[in-house]
Amino acid sequence: MVLGTYPSNVGGHAGVGWLSALFAVCLLTACATSPLDTSDVTSGATPTKVVELFPNHRGGRVQWGGHIISIANDARMTRIEVLSYPLARDGLPNTYRKPTGRFVLQHDDFLEPQDYAPGRILTVVGTVDSLITTSVGDTEFLVPLISAEQMNLWSDRYGSRSRSRFGFGVGISIGL
Repeated sequence: MVLGTYPSNVGGHAGVGWLSALFAVCLLTACATSPLDTSDVTSGATPTKVVELFPNHRGGRVQWGGHIISIANDARMTRIEVLSYPLARDGLPNTYRKPTGRFVLQHDDFLEPQDYAPGRILTVVGTVDSLITTSVGDTEFLVPLISAEQMNLWSDRYGSRSRSRFGFGVGISIGL
């Protein structure tokens, strides 16, 4: 035996290490996939790029996400305006990065404004339908309108990703 190496069959369990490694890789891969069906999604298309090259993207399928800015319901549908961020592999918007523009998604049903409140994080897969005008203060600009096919509203704990996770506490224990 060479110093610093291990026998390939320790205790009669050859290949257990490889099986464990393979299982770990499969588990990590499963954790890093989007909860939405992203087949046929146009990669690299950001809301800003879609506005600049709208004719090339009309009818295209995209996956975008970010912070909900506003929500509006009427008798036929719900519209949600979103400040978009680049997405991680699992579809979670990376709010540490620079925003990639704004978009509005349209959903054919009523969505509860308390659930889809401003500040919550959302990921959507949908089809680029048109460009609409929105405003921030007195400034108006065009944003893509997405017909929502699938949505994932991330839990509140993801909404605080850009905040500090440092905490300090004092504990007291009384033994009786």
